[in-house]
Amino acid sequence: MKWSIYPPSDDTYFLLDNLPYNLGDSIAEVGCGSGVISLQVAKKTKRVLATDINFHAVKYLWMKAKAERIDTKIDVICCDLLNCLRDLRSFSSIIFNPPYLPCKWIEDPSICGGENGIKIITKFIDLLKELDHRNLRVYMVLSNRANIRKINRKLKNDGIKFHIIATKSLGFFEELKLYLLILQ
Repeated sequence: MKWSIYPPSDDTYFLLDNLPYNLGDSIAEVGCGSGVISLQVAKKTKRVLATDINFHAVKYLWMKAKAERIDTKIDVICCDLLNCLRDLRSFSSIIFNPPYLPCKWIEDPSICGGENGIKIITKFIDLLKELDHRNLRVYMVLSNRANIRKINRKLKNDGIKFHIIATKSLGFFEELKLYLLILQ
């Protein structure tokens, strides 16, 4: 299995460019990869918790936070999605740029979202429902290369309100969508 750190890419900058300025005081970034989003968000908020299943990504982000002298505003935890937390009540917003490409996870966990590109996303949505939360906003990037119809159906069936707040075409074969999930 190849454990690469997800580098900043089109979806990273699309997400950063379309996040609202005021995300609240306490933010969680799930699957932080290189940490670009967590580092930028930490400059605008009081606290960021960044998680990643890849120890190398978490270690890299921690070193970057220390180098930029914002390590007092960022906590990093190596865990699968948000499984390391008991609840989500202390967070205003969650940011998630999931692996959404339809490929096998064993090929590269930083980009592969399973056969339809939705395995990790579905697991994340199920976890959101399990963990206690209040008035939580979740910003999540999806690509039309994943089976978005199944994700939309799951969100509706699970009673999660959502809006697509931005889209970006990456050429003939891919369009990115930024979802806002509203959990009450």
